[in-house]
Amino acid sequence: LSYRTGTASEISDLKAPGMNTFTKDANTEVRQSVPPVRSVEQPEYMPPIHQLPDEILLQIIQWGTKGQKWPIKALLVLGQVCQRWRRVVDEPILWSRIDASDGLVLIRTALKKAQGTPLDLVYTHRTKGLSMQDFFREVESQIDQWDSLVVEAERLAGLCTPIEILVPPRLRKLCMSKFDEWGASTTKMRLFGGRPAPPSLKDVSFTYIDPVLPNLRLAGVTSLELCDVSGPSEADFVAILQSSPALARIRLVSMWFEPSGALGQTLWVNPIRLGALVALSAIRICLDNLHFILSCIDGPALQTFEVHAEMDEWQSSLTAIFDSNTKRLLTPLKHAISTAKEIKVSFWADCDVTISVGGFELGVGYQSSLPSRPIIDHFRESVNWLRSHVDCDIRDCSVHLELQNTYLDPEISQWLTSSVTVHKLTLLGTTFAAYRPAVDVLHALLFSHTSPGSPVPLPCLEVITMEIMENDDLHRITQCIQDVVYERKQSTEGVPTIVHLRELRLSAYHDDPNFCSEGPPVPRYNELLRNIRQATGDLQIYWEGKEWDDT
Repeated sequence: LSYRTGTASEISDLKAPGMNTFTKDANTEVRQSVPPVRSVEQPEYMPPIHQLPDEILLQIIQWGTKGQKWPIKALLVLGQVCQRWRRVVDEPILWSRIDASDGLVLIRTALKKAQGTPLDLVYTHRTKGLSMQDFFREVESQIDQWDSLVVEAERLAGLCTPIEILVPPRLRKLCMSKFDEWGASTTKMRLFGGRPAPPSLKDVSFTYIDPVLPNLRLAGVTSLELCDVSGPSEADFVAILQSSPALARIRLVSMWFEPSGALGQTLWVNPIRLGALVALSAIRICLDNLHFILSCIDGPALQTFEVHAEMDEWQSSLTAIFDSNTKRLLTPLKHAISTAKEIKVSFWADCDVTISVGGFELGVGYQSSLPSRPIIDHFRESVNWLRSHVDCDIRDCSVHLELQNTYLDPEISQWLTSSVTVHKLTLLGTTFAAYRPAVDVLHALLFSHTSPGSPVPLPCLEVITMEIMENDDLHRITQCIQDVVYERKQSTEGVPTIVHLRELRLSAYHDDPNFCSEGPPVPRYNELLRNIRQATGDLQIYWEGKEWDDT
């Protein structure tokens, strides 16, 4: 390889004739066909993210850090992107959430940057390395800025000094929960030094805590949640309702109210009208207390109504929940049910049955497992009550049947087959010692009680959903699903009312160490899905909510 040297004029003389013209024309054509590339170094260039107004970028960062485990750390990282991001991240509103899990140093940084912004304080039992006393000692000086306080810990009394003694004047939300993984017992706490709650308080939630409700004199709240709170009387509950006409949500779990004489009889005649109430939940409450709660309230705008009674073996039925004193709730119930696309019926461990229709959920739990006869009787009476009182005939609706650790005996299975149209079947897992594998429940429901010539159980069944436990027999699951598909294809000859199984939705039980909510299933589950596909042909198979594809 040699290089030619010479002057520019000498080298230009070496070009072929017409080359200058060709090069000129080619360059012109290229310039005309290809738009000029804007250099990043040009001052007018701006990346798309920088074209957003500061207000929009602030909203994006605010929503993006909202679910972060360590929000303060996330903000510090985002502030290092560039000068503009640092300026936006320094906005006080982004530093208003103070989570104890971030640690003392970062909490101090956030408190300084938040300036006068209302503060959302969070301390949970997952917090490590920072005691509750130190956390409250750090935020106490800015108690005038407290907007919400969420506390969840194994011990509370004596550790939340500011909230037990002082009254945060602007506190809007208060959620306090005693957490104990070995079992919970109610803790009595004296809040705000025995003074009334601040007028700004709108959202109240207590779990396993008795805050001495009469002293709080709650008034004007819009959301009330009391879970396993002992001690309040019927008069205390009525006082809250009467002083909070804007109450929109009530949730009561495992509550027992001390009787207050003839108060209940008075309320039956003149119930408290709550025009803003849209959601009412009364869960695991004995029948007497449930009657009292429902007799207190007149909620014409009710949209979501969840009732779950705790009954003894000798009490009549699920329909005993509604007596002549609660008929005024039937009108909003009809509205809540009118939008229902399907009815969900749940059986749990032979001692619990629940019917969910649209925004209405009606359930009953027993102190112990009962023979199948009372269960089916209660279910029948509930169906009849829905049909006669709220114009809902379960026989004309698509039914979603859910079973957890429950074997349905032949009588219940036959009644379901003849009386309702079950399109979906869900079999849930459980960690109870007496766990019944989902495949056993499925086989007992669809095969164990059939005889030659008998009707096919649940002939309209189209979708089966199953939670798989770690120790379940995967080969048996494959065989059972294959039998279901084959048996229905054979039975449809000359019987047009029997439909083919269309979907199989599988997932791993969440306590299973192999559980993975994203990505493909682990090898053993992938092999299960592959075997089911080979055994059933065109059955649609889903894993963790996503359609499974072997490719």
